[in-house]
Amino acid sequence: MKYLKNNLIVATAAVILLTATFAESYDNKLNIDSKNIQWEESGVPGAQFGLLWGSVKDKDATWLVRIAPGAAFPVHAHTNDYWGISLQGNWVHIGPKGKELNVTEGSYAFQAAGEWHADRCDGTEDCIVLLDFNGKRDAFFPE
Repeated sequence: MKYLKNNLIVATAAVILLTATFAESYDNKLNIDSKNIQWEESGVPGAQFGLLWGSVKDKDATWLVRIAPGAAFPVHAHTNDYWGISLQGNWVHIGPKGKELNVTEGSYAFQAAGEWHADRCDGTEDCIVLLDFNGKRDAFFPE
């Protein structure tokens, strides 16, 4: 069952990124080539976010995060749970107890709301991760 779920998630993510038509807005359908994703700086050097569909204000928006090799998000948490699917590179998700999970291409990780965690990209190529938040994307940091 776990293998089937993993393959289903990977196949879904691949279809999203490899087709020319994969975005839908609430007013109309639009076509976005994955080469034309508008990347925006995240505030962390070497990391950007790209909105796939929805809007920045939308709780149902879906995002890509691109992390350069060696770049890292410091310890932080989110208001909402998320699933992250690694589409490229070796994303290292560091869980709330400091346990490191190498999330390689085609693998995924779950992050519960409110738990402190961190992320980085190991290896020689950019990490690209599809983030599916259960609500609006945000982040807060320890004081």
